[in-house]
Amino acid sequence: MFLQTHTMEGDLKSQENKGIIPRAVDALFEGVTEADENMEFTFKVSYVEIYLEKIRDLLDENRLKVNLTIREDKIKGIYIAGVTEEYVTSPQETLNVMNAGPLSSFYCFFYSFIASFYEFAFFWMLIS
Repeated sequence: MFLQTHTMEGDLKSQENKGIIPRAVDALFEGVTEADENMEFTFKVSYVEIYLEKIRDLLDENRLKVNLTIREDKIKGIYIAGVTEEYVTSPQETLNVMNAGPLSSFYCFFYSFIASFYEFAFFWMLIS
């Protein structure tokens, strides 16, 4: 496991050794439970990898979304066109989606020290 992966994810089975992402996810959902009961929240997550300047959707079960493009819109802002957005309702569900992403990675068996310099993964959450 690479240092940056460990820092971001940590040990998902250990409350004490969780990384930045699981801690942030816990805090976000905790904040929702403390919010005014008349407020509604929607959580969507996406997960992509960039390898050889191509953006690939790690949540695409059919593995067809392999060359996505970054777009800009006056309303949406900057976004990745066609990326899968999974709705999540709990921290555990969010982490399950996060864990499923790398399993679909075409390059997952190339995880080595050298490959880590050329491949980047991005996991993000949209809250509305």
